[in-house]
Amino acid sequence: MASAKSTETYDYAVIGSGFGGAVSAMRLGEKGYRVLVMERGKRYEDDDLPRINWNLGSSLCHAGMGRSDGEELQRRSRQPE
Repeated sequence: MASAKSTETYDYAVIGSGFGGAVSAMRLGEKGYRVLVMERGKRYEDDDLPRINWNLGSSLCHAGMGRSDGEELQRRSRQPE
């Protein structure tokens, strides 16, 4: 892995840009702090993301409810016969 020297100075370094890291970095930046965010995960390009969210349900995970397409969620939400 290539190494680059930087002379930049930051007030905070946030490791990981998941929900907690992203929100923390945003809040610190809003307060005027200089924030460095380090992420090791995959880099997504604009073309990797959907342009519309018409089929939003297929992208969500219904934890404990079964499949992400909502089939199990609908079946479980019905009243017992």
